[in-house]
Amino acid sequence: MTELGTVRQVHGLSVHEALKRYPVRLRGVVTYFDPSWGMLFVQDATGGIFMNAFAERGLPFRAGRDIEVAGVTGAGDFAPTVTQFRARLLPSWSDLPKPASSSLDDLFTGRLDGEWVEASGVVRSVEETNGHTILQIVSGVHEMQVTIPSNSGGAAGWIDSKVRIRGVCGAIFNTRRQLTGINLFAPSPEYVEVTEPGPADPFRLPLSAIDSLRQFVPERSPDHRVRIRGTAIMQGSNGLYVQDDTGGVLLTNVVLPGWLAAAGSEAASARKTAESASRPRNTKTLFSMKSFYYRCEAFYLFFK
Repeated sequence: MTELGTVRQVHGLSVHEALKRYPVRLRGVVTYFDPSWGMLFVQDATGGIFMNAFAERGLPFRAGRDIEVAGVTGAGDFAPTVTQFRARLLPSWSDLPKPASSSLDDLFTGRLDGEWVEASGVVRSVEETNGHTILQIVSGVHEMQVTIPSNSGGAAGWIDSKVRIRGVCGAIFNTRRQLTGINLFAPSPEYVEVTEPGPADPFRLPLSAIDSLRQFVPERSPDHRVRIRGTAIMQGSNGLYVQDDTGGVLLTNVVLPGWLAAAGSEAASARKTAESASRPRNTKTLFSMKSFYYRCEAFYLFFK
């Protein structure tokens, strides 16, 4: 086969064809680079593509830099890619592509893998780890992850805010090359825009009765936090059980701090944040506690 010259040609190969190591030469613009994880995304006029850049991570890749890549096709783990490539940074810079303004429904088809996109949602959680900022975003029935290759300082203030994010759509997949989720890769915090700030003080949110948490409430958005008040009645292996006069609820993905887990601990009414040891799925809980009876003065959580 003659040399492939566009992302569309590479992505148009079957897994069997991509393994034949056809020669590739692409020219495009860098849309995302993470030297720690060796991740490089490049986009040309026909689409965007992921490349494992560990061998080239010493080069000063930056979003917006024009680049030429020469290598061979590979099957990739989700979509065909370019492997064993050499990259040449061109002296020119380009504007990043006009993003495909997409709903999470569009992203979760997988067809936009590697593309520069724009998406909106509500920030459920923020975690800074190993030099990266990880956001969990929800919109309707979908939840996705956003990765920024730097610590973002004030990102914790984005929680419960509606944001617009520009970044590269990356697939989360299993060993059968099947899509299981979406990770949006934003080059820096500047690509996260707060469009509707969250409440300044979540403990001033209106109280909700536990038995109302799946009921029709016109003024309640299902993507945002709610606040409940009750008694923590049991800590189980799967979370914390809380009860009020109307019913009970299980708070999952909560790791209790030592001051709460230790029996007989006298907790001041200072507010604490419950951090999840694993990726949050349904709840993220912020609470204040007072007295060794563990009476919850205010629980505040996502519920979906």
